[in-house]
Amino acid sequence: MSDICQKERWHNCCCCNCKNQIIILKHPWNHGDGKGRITERMGFGCQIPEMQEGQTSAVFFDAEHGMCEMHDLRN
Repeated sequence: MSDICQKERWHNCCCCNCKNQIIILKHPWNHGDGKGRITERMGFGCQIPEMQEGQTSAVFFDAEHGMCEMHDLRN
């Protein structure tokens, strides 16, 4: 993952315009890095339904930009 948008490099494709990307927020009851206000961003997730059978799951990333084989352009 990167702090630099990859759209120019990858023909308008980057994690920042992928429909699988979600924002991961903190919670005051968490411990460690995940502890914080619910309005505070912790990072980003790539929501991939087929990773865990029967459960929606996400892979955590600390950067908004990057590229992977799961990219699906947001409309």
